[in-house]
Amino acid sequence: MLAAYNQPAKRVAHPGQATLDVVEVYPYVPYVQYLLPGSVVMSIFMMVMIGGGIIFIDDKARGLHEGYLVTPITKFELIAGFNISGTDQGRARRRVL
Repeated sequence: MLAAYNQPAKRVAHPGQATLDVVEVYPYVPYVQYLLPGSVVMSIFMMVMIGGGIIFIDDKARGLHEGYLVTPITKFELIAGFNISGTDQGRARRRVL
């Protein structure tokens, strides 16, 4: 294709030869570099979601969640507390097992 393109035309607007340059848009990165950090993050995420979610569901079943509404903390602080306690409990469970 390049040879046909480089042939002189009847009327040359821009003299010169066409060249191709290799441009790496996505350079090669071995996936193994991301395997360990990804596994750790997914492990923490699942621990937090399961641990924190179970705490909230258990509190709601016992009727304790109504007490959260009268506390002087924000919703963000409440969710962060659930997540941190769920992470801590997950870490404690792994030590026991």
